[in-house]
Amino acid sequence: MDWNKRFFLLLILVTVFRLVYLLIAPLDLVADESYYWDWSRQLDWGYFSKPPMVAWVIALFSRTFGSCEAAVRLPAVILGTVSSLAVFFLARRMYDSRTAFWVAAAGMASPGAAALGFIMTIDAPLICFWSVALYMFWVVLEKERYLRTGKREAGEENINAETRRHGDQETVLSPCPASLRSLWEWWVLTASIGLGLLSKQVMVSFIALMFVFAVVSREDRRLLKSPRPYLFSLLGLSALIPVILWNAHHDWITLHHTAGHFSGSRSIFIATLAEFIGGQLAVVSPFTWLLFVLVSVLLLIGFKSLDRRTLYLLCFSFAPLAAVALLSFRQRIQPNWPAAVYPAGMILLAAWGCGNISVPRLDSWRPFFRKGVFLGVLMALLTYALPFYASAAPGPWADRLVARLQGWRQFGIDAGGSLRVVPNPDSTFLLTFNRQLASELAFYTPGQPRVYNWRSPGSLPENQYDIWAGPQVGWDALLILQETEFWRADAISGYFREIERLDRPSLIQEGRRYSLYLGRSLKKWPQGSDE
Repeated sequence: MDWNKRFFLLLILVTVFRLVYLLIAPLDLVADESYYWDWSRQLDWGYFSKPPMVAWVIALFSRTFGSCEAAVRLPAVILGTVSSLAVFFLARRMYDSRTAFWVAAAGMASPGAAALGFIMTIDAPLICFWSVALYMFWVVLEKERYLRTGKREAGEENINAETRRHGDQETVLSPCPASLRSLWEWWVLTASIGLGLLSKQVMVSFIALMFVFAVVSREDRRLLKSPRPYLFSLLGLSALIPVILWNAHHDWITLHHTAGHFSGSRSIFIATLAEFIGGQLAVVSPFTWLLFVLVSVLLLIGFKSLDRRTLYLLCFSFAPLAAVALLSFRQRIQPNWPAAVYPAGMILLAAWGCGNISVPRLDSWRPFFRKGVFLGVLMALLTYALPFYASAAPGPWADRLVARLQGWRQFGIDAGGSLRVVPNPDSTFLLTFNRQLASELAFYTPGQPRVYNWRSPGSLPENQYDIWAGPQVGWDALLILQETEFWRADAISGYFREIERLDRPSLIQEGRRYSLYLGRSLKKWPQGSDE
């Protein structure tokens, strides 16, 4: 069996496994999933913290297959499959099918990949469109180089026809005729960038990295004199125009929220750096991540002698990872922030592991590459098994973990039961003081009613619920409050005719107990929300 067939067999097996898993896993929607699902019920050009792509995608699948957990998570499986295809085709185009297979295997073999291919958050569409853009930009570079020189790259030599290995057979591709001077590659690249920008703001760094590569690669520096990269970059950025207009109408709320991520912290820089490294070791798997970093650092020492393929991969992997690492000296870094560096990073690592790139001081360690992949497979399988075995693990951490992964469905059912017995259930809305609680209740309460989250009068918006219009004046509210926050009922009593505690059993989730209150006849909603 050749390496192409091995890859497609692996891809099919992993995709089928993920599809089956999303149907049988005892895992409720995590906070972000239910939050983005609630966004999808009110489609817009922008949201409090992110561009609209995640809401659009979830809306497409939820309205097609119904608002269930499988429908919310199905796009993560599909987007993950597309990402693997794009990375495989790029690695095969740059090197060979054997290397491309190991790139795909390394990319799938990690706890982060397991989560990314199952849990539907903003990273799933981002990595998909980033991977496609990574492939298309290399296609653009190849074509631009051929049109300029009449030569293409094959192995370490430039020849008039490109040779690539597929399995055990050599296929010689004829030179591209001059008539193929269309710009379709640029258009697909632009579309990928635009869709990525609509997925997550970090996609703008892809455009910057394109120009960084053009600067450091002597063979591609002439691209800077062409109007194409500037024109098509602007066209890609134009996808953000509706998002920018939405933000302008909402006091630049996404910009302020994003800036808050880079405000620094009071933590000691050694602690934040160690936390960043530990997070990457856990998400990617130890051998794989350490080898990638070591290979990258040693390659950079001989920067001037690197070929353009290696430069390309370093520009889109280790360069942004180093920037994030530097940022970790001043603040905490979320483990998923560097996710976009790994499509190119896994190609670079696999190319070294398969002997296409030489790092003399490290080449004797090549056997650890495959060992790292196998360790990643084990860690990914343990990640998938987590919802099944966590409750049996010793220690309080297991109970807390299970509470985060499970229990929201029953919580919503219990809240719905309480909602049915209030005096006026048809004119009573659910009210919380926590964004996660609001979104989980919105999804799991029978009938999936609109749930409102209280915004303190005069305060700045803290989540999407603070932007949306409030409930209808005159309606009653079923308040769900942590028992330790009973004082909140008194704090908002002026907004209702009266508030009384209901004689109902407490709701319990994640070790917390929630009491129920009934607010009768809403007088007004806090100012600041859109009416």
